[in-house]
Order: sequence, then C-alpha cells, then structure tokens
Amino acid sequence: MSQFDPQNYWQNRGQRYPVTTAKVETEMASLAAWIDKRQPASILDVGSGWGRVYAYLKAQGITATYQMVDFVDSMRQGCQDATGILPDKWDGMTLPYSDRSFDLVLSVDVLLHVPPADIGRVMAEHARVSRRWLYIITNGTVYKPLAKHCFWHDYLRLFSEAKLYVAGARFWRRGMRVHWILERFG
Repeated sequence: MSQFDPQNYWQNRGQRYPVTTAKVETEMASLAAWIDKRQPASILDVGSGWGRVYAYLKAQGITATYQMVDFVDSMRQGCQDATGILPDKWDGMTLPYSDRSFDLVLSVDVLLHVPPADIGRVMAEHARVSRRWLYIITNGTVYKPLAKHCFWHDYLRLFSEAKLYVAGARFWRRGMRVHWILERFG
C-alpha cells in the first residue's frame, strides 16, 4: 500500500499550481464538442482544481448547470478567485451528492492521482452520482513511468466493476492520455 497522501500533496502544490491550458487546448475542444453534441442538462466536475475546465467550457458557450467539487482547500480557493465560484468540499472518497444527480460527470486528470487502495471506491462514487455519462480524462494506455503522485490503474476493470461501459475512447499524445466516454448499464 502506498504512503502517498493525495490531499496533502495537492494542498501544498495547489498554493502554487499554475493554470495553463495551452497543452490541452485541442483536448478541451474535443470535450466541448462532445458536450455540445449531447447537451447534458447538468455537469459535475470532480476534482475541479482552479476551474480551468469550467472556464474553458463556459467560453465555448456550454450552458449546462455546472457544479464543481474538490478536496483541496487551496484549489477550491483558487477556483473561487479565478471563476467566482467556490467548489463544494469533497473528502476525496464520498461525493456529497445523491445517486444519479448529474447527467454528466467529468473527471479530468483526477483518477491517476488516486492510490490503488482507493481507486475502486472513488470510481464507484463517480458512477453513483452519474445519471447517464462519465467523461474521464487520464493517463493513457502507453506505459511510461509516472511521477510519485501518479498511479497506473486497470481502467477497463474499474469501469466494468462500476457497471459502466466504454461508449468511446480517444487517444492523445501518442497514447499517453486517453478520453474515456462511459455510459451506465441501465
């Protein structure tokens, strides 16, 4: 079991975390196009950080009800400073929402930071609060040694265990990153 503490790591890093979108501009454009085509009425951004995904989608005209949640106070405060919205507080495990509360649950670069001992529970929570879709952006299928604050997971197994099926996948940066488009079974 890992001794890594994601909340402590991100609390310290969040105080000096740069907000840049240049490297992921085409990825965000793909996400925005997908959302625009499906028109979810409500979106939950899990691990919203400083609100960069929200800001990008808002600038693209996405009008869905948008809720953000994060477990790092410095990131939540940075988001409020940047967007005027304070994300809800998350304990890193149980999302503070009812079952099937959101049409779409977004998780951008969150799951790769969850230690292996906790990943099944965190993935199950993402699925629990989703009414229909999940859009997960994470490390890809091409193996590359990851930083100490990143973990490799068997995403297909996790999705199956959470009763989700892969409705699509798009690979970026030569397979280093993947956008998983998931739907609930029933």
